Amino acid sequence: MESEFVQSVGPAMAEEMPPRLVDAFAEVPQLPGVVHDAMAHLEELRHELISRGWKADIRRTDRRVALRVSNPEQPRLNDDIVCDGEVFRWPWGQGIGAVGEVAGVAERVMYVLREVGE
Repeated sequence: MESEFVQSVGPAMAEEMPPRLVDAFAEVPQLPGVVHDAMAHLEELRHELISRGWKADIRRTDRRVALRVSNPEQPRLNDDIVCDGEVFRWPWGQGIGAVGEVAGVAERVMYVLREVGE
C-alpha cells in the first residue's frame, strides 16, 4: 500500500525527493486550510527554481506550509510562496499562477525578486 505522500505526488516524483522531505511530509499534521497536494506543488516549484540556480526551501509553521525563495545574488530579495492546491500565491493572497504553469510561475517569481537593473 502506497503512503499518502506517494499517492499525492506520484511514485516517480517520490523517488526523486530526499528522504528527509518524505519524512517531513508524513509528519505534517492536518492543518486548517492546508491541502496536502499543495506540498507536492510547492516541491515541484522548488525543483524548478533550484534548476535555475535560485534558492528555495519548504518551510512549515503551525499555520501553513510555504516555499521560501531567495535571489542567489541578493539574498535579501526573498519572499514566501504558498499554494492552495490550485494556484500559487504570494503570502498576502495575490495569485501568481496555476499549479500547472510551474515554469511560468518560476519566471514571475524570479522577475519580482530580481535586482533593479537586471
